[in-house]
Amino acid sequence: MRLTSGILTGLALALVATGCSEKKPAPVPARPGKALSEGPSKPTVDAQAAEFEAVRKALEVLIADADTSTDRMRVHAAYLGPDALSLLSGFVTTGTPAQRLKAVKVLETLAYNRVRSPESVTALSGLSKDPDPKTRESAIEALFWSAVDPGKFPSYWAPGETDLNRLTDTKTLYALPFDDCREQLDTPGLPMARDERGVVKGGRRPVECEPVPQACDALQAFYWSETDPDLKLSALIQSVRAGKKGLMRKLISYLEPEPSKELDLRDPKTKQPIVVIPASAVNRAWRCLRDETGRTQRRFDDWVSWWAR
Repeated sequence: MRLTSGILTGLALALVATGCSEKKPAPVPARPGKALSEGPSKPTVDAQAAEFEAVRKALEVLIADADTSTDRMRVHAAYLGPDALSLLSGFVTTGTPAQRLKAVKVLETLAYNRVRSPESVTALSGLSKDPDPKTRESAIEALFWSAVDPGKFPSYWAPGETDLNRLTDTKTLYALPFDDCREQLDTPGLPMARDERGVVKGGRRPVECEPVPQACDALQAFYWSETDPDLKLSALIQSVRAGKKGLMRKLISYLEPEPSKELDLRDPKTKQPIVVIPASAVNRAWRCLRDETGRTQRRFDDWVSWWAR
């Protein structure tokens, strides 16, 4: 049958209307390894994974290196965030004394920045018998920041501080470069992933973790087992601050005019009982009691009467 020009014209219009005049090519699927959510100018997922593993290994090397200071590890810790906790906990558990101290100090800094976990708390709680007082002191602080919301301590004083008027600038002390850690890590030794313009930008801000409840119990255990008088009081102060309010009675005992048999403090070198409690220890105990209760009395009898009510 011969088609007239009118019929041909109608068929052409019908094809155009139904979208069948010409098929468009199907969209090309994203290549494997492309970060789909990050756009074309971002590094691939494979490059990001290689970067992450390189930073993790670099932190491991820095901890193992006896000549490395803790400050050099802050950028790596900021980058890894919660992913650094398992590595650091391993060094706390099985590392040399120097490695333990460095790992604990980094855990302390991370805990203040709300990066903490039950695993890290478990590792820290095992240091109550560590022979190094500096390691135990840092572990006490790390456990404290693991147990609390740091935002509730805007005017913080270290538990070992003897000056009643001195505060610790914790924001500076524990500062981590989350926002530009990738840029700071861009050195010849680390293969940082680059975008299509060859640029390394930005950082990695971790998701904040809730306080770990068992950290408070670990602090109290530190107090009961500690033999160094100064660290014992520090562990007591931090336990009370973290929520163990029942231990305030122990703080009150430091205000007693005569040596308190209840405290059973001994010289760490001679193992002999401490006859007179130092004024610095009395001030530290009173400062904690004042902050926790709002009471400013200094007399032991007043505090005992208040506690008995």
